[in-house]
Amino acid sequence: MKRKIIAAGLLAALAVVPNVEAKTLEDILKEKGVITEADYKEATKSKPIDYKLGKGFTLTSPDEKFQLNVGGLLMARYTFLDKDTAQDVSQFTLKKARLWFQGYAYSKDLTYRLQLAFESGDGKRTCK
Repeated sequence: MKRKIIAAGLLAALAVVPNVEAKTLEDILKEKGVITEADYKEATKSKPIDYKLGKGFTLTSPDEKFQLNVGGLLMARYTFLDKDTAQDVSQFTLKKARLWFQGYAYSKDLTYRLQLAFESGDGKRTCK
């Protein structure tokens, strides 16, 4: 019974954690007036890999002609059965997973998107 309460508490804590985004060093230096607007744009432009919560990883070429965004979604379930007369059952299942790739090539007008969906149902795993 204690395990159920602890698991429920952890899940509740994870559900209420707000989206927190830390400031980058460039943002702090710009706010304090250490670097100019032109320096700030130059420093932030040259990031080949970027991550934003909810948007995934973004890879951009130095000349900004190519961009790839990789993201995903997981639908997971954890089950714990506290049996008094038999052994407890702890189970983790992955019901659905999605992986997507999107971006542009050569020009921001030439875009692409590929989305893969994996589902499990009745013991089968499929890819759409």
